[in-house]
Amino acid sequence: MPDKTLRPGKILLLVFFVAAQLSVSAQNQDDSLLVNRERAKWEALKTKSFGAHPEWFSREMISIGYLPNNMVYRTGFGDKISFPKMDEFPAADFTVSGFKIVNATADVKIVSYQAEGPISVYVTSVWARKDNEWKTVSYQATKYK
Repeated sequence: MPDKTLRPGKILLLVFFVAAQLSVSAQNQDDSLLVNRERAKWEALKTKSFGAHPEWFSREMISIGYLPNNMVYRTGFGDKISFPKMDEFPAADFTVSGFKIVNATADVKIVSYQAEGPISVYVTSVWARKDNEWKTVSYQATKYK
């Protein structure tokens, strides 16, 4: 007859398995949250309200990218976070796809994807969890095509 008692080794293995499953679940929730936030940023370009969620950006954020009219912008290099005045540019519609997430540490994720619209760019956003909130600390876009 098989031994059905839980020995310390079995208990430890069971605890480890449950903890690992909880960690994967939390990681998937964080990944979904960040992908949804990235999508929301691009959706905001349709209405020229890109700065609608300043709480998603770290005060130390560095951002280098392109505007829909092909102009390059750079912010966060010693100045306060200030995005280009989007009202000076026409609304733009982009499709984002190909999301990949790298877990650099438990509190840092690198999100990369591509955005296609008036211009096509590869995007990399670095998110860091600070005070239990995810903040973009770096954004960089590279034009292609």
